[in-house]
Amino acid sequence: MLVTTGCIDRAIDSLKVQGNVTNIGAGLLSRRGFVYMAGTEGDLELNIIPLVNPSFEVGALLDGWTCRNSTQVSRVSDDVKVGNYSLKYQYPGGGDYPFVAAQKLFSRTKWAGKTMTVGAWVKSTDASTRLGFMEWGGAWWTNSTGTSGDGEWHWLTCTATIPNNLAADWTIEVFNYNTTASYQFRVDGVMLVEGPEFLAVFDDGKFSEGSYSLIIDNIEPGTWYRIRAFGENEGDIGYGNAVSCQTLEAS
Repeated sequence: MLVTTGCIDRAIDSLKVQGNVTNIGAGLLSRRGFVYMAGTEGDLELNIIPLVNPSFEVGALLDGWTCRNSTQVSRVSDDVKVGNYSLKYQYPGGGDYPFVAAQKLFSRTKWAGKTMTVGAWVKSTDASTRLGFMEWGGAWWTNSTGTSGDGEWHWLTCTATIPNNLAADWTIEVFNYNTTASYQFRVDGVMLVEGPEFLAVFDDGKFSEGSYSLIIDNIEPGTWYRIRAFGENEGDIGYGNAVSCQTLEAS
């Protein structure tokens, strides 16, 4: 059972929200967080599409992922954004473009015509490192804008409508088509949803019962938001109650 306790701190452009997990049932939560939207009405939720090892927290390094054109790929704990691990990809340069793709292929017929949004934390010193969708072995692909290249973690999102005429199934990837120079990037906390928006904050790991809090930032001053706790356990998504909180007015 999940309970959205409420807001425990407010600022002009952020809200600190608290939730509580009780009676978790079988297994631990692999992801917990909050979904949100502007307004005061509605029991909002995201149509989250389960991924395998979306934050590199479990199993061997490549569980759920394919890494191409480098043998220097590692699962590290020294620099993470969510949970306890991230993926570090060291590109040696001089060869085909670097990319990391989810091994799970999504049916081109099931998802044809539907709008999808993928989000991930990406850290890179090359501003051409991007997040996007690709037809596996086919011609279609689309991507987000690149990172700033400042070597800091940035949340990237990409929204696309899956074409009706794909010849092969599709997947998601972090990649760079514009470099042959040696460099590295890191990836953490990947999430895929059906729909045109990604309004969520979350943490990954292995969580049992108890309270937790996260900060929703980069939101509007003096605005009411509807907020709801969620948790993910072995591909199942559960939601708590919805509450309303308001950011502080700008002075």
